Amino acid sequence: ISKGGLRMPALSGIVNKGEIVKLDINSSNDKGHILATGKVKWIKPLNRIAPLDEEMGIEFVDVNPADIDRLIKNSHRPLVI
Repeated sequence: ISKGGLRMPALSGIVNKGEIVKLDINSSNDKGHILATGKVKWIKPLNRIAPLDEEMGIEFVDVNPADIDRLIKNSHRPLVI
């Protein structure tokens, strides 16, 4: 995760490059959740056989900057998206 966006695993074919996605991000050790809107900038296959067989890069297009700062501060903790 960064101020500009995030990288995350995904199920193949669930979204396409260029699509707008709504994110509900919950840090495992943080109160509340963060709502954001992002644009899928890239999709790459992962070199493994698993249900989540791709990863994607999402650029934030609408998010509260203070929320992102809070997530980055706690980025060593697992996130649920």
